Amino acid sequence: MEAGSKDSTIELHLKCRPEKGQHQIRGSFIMPNAFKKSGFLVVFAEGKQAIEAKEAGADLVGSQELIERIKSGELKFDKCISTTEVLPQVAKIARILGPKGLMPTINKGNVTDDVKNAVLYAKNSFEFKADKQFVVHAGT
Repeated sequence: MEAGSKDSTIELHLKCRPEKGQHQIRGSFIMPNAFKKSGFLVVFAEGKQAIEAKEAGADLVGSQELIERIKSGELKFDKCISTTEVLPQVAKIARILGPKGLMPTINKGNVTDDVKNAVLYAKNSFEFKADKQFVVHAGT
């Protein structure tokens, strides 16, 4: 039996009580059954890794040509992944991607040489993040 319509949204609001000096709460996980629409995924890669990313389900794959499209403002996306060899080129547009929270970093796990698994995880993962009052807001 289904409750609600097909376009319903699931939201989670969770109040956390952190210890003094605790880092910001954020992360991601994969649900056993996918229930959300994944966003537009861009992968900055070249050569064999670009082919792997396209086969894994990335929406758009490239390197310098994608950077030029982002500079001109014609490309909008929700998530991005970069390989380590292309990251120095992507760093040129850090001022554009950084404020939007889209800049690939090693700490977030979206700079990798295992592009296939990174694309599969990015397409199916559920992300959460706490605000300044340590309330976790997440929705799909």
